[in-house]
Amino acid sequence: MKPHHHHRQRRRAFTLVEMSLAMVLIMGLGLSLLIMLNNHLQFMGWAKRQSFIARETPRIANLLGRLLNQADHFFIYENPSALTDAAAAPALGGSAVKLFFNNPEGGVPREQHLVFIQGDNATQLRLLDAQDDSSWTVASGYPASADLEAVGLQSANFALDQGLLRVTLQGPGGEQVHFFGGTR
Repeated sequence: MKPHHHHRQRRRAFTLVEMSLAMVLIMGLGLSLLIMLNNHLQFMGWAKRQSFIARETPRIANLLGRLLNQADHFFIYENPSALTDAAAAPALGGSAVKLFFNNPEGGVPREQHLVFIQGDNATQLRLLDAQDDSSWTVASGYPASADLEAVGLQSANFALDQGLLRVTLQGPGGEQVHFFGGTR
């Protein structure tokens, strides 16, 4: 019989090269995840800053588009108080406009006022009906304060541009949107 030799079994261990490769792969994966997280956070910040254009502008465009394209003629005034001042002359640009719409039954055209109102705590683009004193807000916003970022509409300007009424709206990130219309 053969003598039986007990061989001690060696435990298999990782080599230094294998451990180094595993560490490099783990660090590369971690770095990739950090880069992806940073890109996601930047994109979300950009999307938040562009929310005026992405969310509010389509609704405003629908309202202003119908309103401006139905107007027969218009007069621009420097500010909302000039709308009711008989001595105030129309201007080439300002923050208020009188829109006139043909009356289908004939007679006096219907008159509406589109005005931008800027207060200390809020801004509004409002449509006022001159005949029945009704009004509604087309767009609004809040300027930046010590504890809050600016949100929504920040300014609105009306101007005469090659015979058309140009409405320029500015959002909280400085983005500008132009709408045209006002004559048929």
